[in-house]
Amino acid sequence: MKDLYSEILKSEKTPMTESQVYSLKREYCAHILDSMDSDTLWNFAFDYLINELPSSEQELLDEIHEYYGEETLQNLIENSKQD
Repeated sequence: MKDLYSEILKSEKTPMTESQVYSLKREYCAHILDSMDSDTLWNFAFDYLINELPSSEQELLDEIHEYYGEETLQNLIENSKQD
């Protein structure tokens, strides 16, 4: 007996369009996120953000200031120096 994956691949006569592949990605992402509990989702978002934030000190300071303002920047700096 052949597996379902092989059957699906054989049944597709033409490759998916770019738009269809993007739609499949969106569906898959929604499926992944729907299957996560809130802790797993938080950890996933945290790991993504920690890797995407600027690595240079000045760029990081500029970004925090731009999005959250002086007070938040000062609070975050104070909190990070306590570690």
